[in-house]
Amino acid sequence: MSRSLRILHVSEAFGGGIVGVVAPLAERLTGAGHSVAVAYGVRPETPADVRNELSDDVEVFPLPWHRRTMREQVRAAKALRRLAAEWEPDVVHLHSSFAGVVGSMALARRYVLVYSPHGYSFTRTTDAPLRRLAYRAAERYVARRVDVVAAVSESEAAQARAGVRAPAVEVVPNGIPELDPGALPTCHRGLSLGWWAWAVPISSVSLTPQGASSRVSPTWLRSNGSAAARRATRASARSNRTG
Repeated sequence: MSRSLRILHVSEAFGGGIVGVVAPLAERLTGAGHSVAVAYGVRPETPADVRNELSDDVEVFPLPWHRRTMREQVRAAKALRRLAAEWEPDVVHLHSSFAGVVGSMALARRYVLVYSPHGYSFTRTTDAPLRRLAYRAAERYVARRVDVVAAVSESEAAQARAGVRAPAVEVVPNGIPELDPGALPTCHRGLSLGWWAWAVPISSVSLTPQGASSRVSPTWLRSNGSAAARRATRASARSNRTG
């Protein structure tokens, strides 16, 4: 049986649909024996009592992430880096674009990073073309700095591969029958990638003890040679950091 992991979820706008995704996911993961924390920005859409939205076993950490200014993003990145250094997650799951950019900027090559776009902003046809180009550039930056993009549907996965050329993409059913026909994936004991069950089992994540700490190799990635090279680089970097 695989050992328990420490999993940190990060969301800038922790409200609406993001809460509906993270809360049950965190509850299932803690129920499976993992340690889970949620780091979030305090935005107008953030619930007044975040603690009440999550199970008692989930730790919560508000971040200085109140506005969408450049200065605020830098402050949030520094705070997130400090939090990660103190809490020491094995895996960090970044939710939506702002968390993707800030989290990948602050934590890439330090931790295993999973990114869920929750709908790519560059697909919004109501936005101006130049703005959509900027969104796409930001998403390409994120896709190259995380270990895997966890897409909620086949269409989002296609956008990740073709639209931002993400090196590693996993498709995870979102559990909504109208949007994802078919049965939900089986819930495994351990870490997987996804909302309700995280469908890729923990057995595909290698944990190699390095003295008092461990190294995580994201071997669940079904990837081409370039992504395999990224895995080897991440594994080497983490081995050097913990050895």
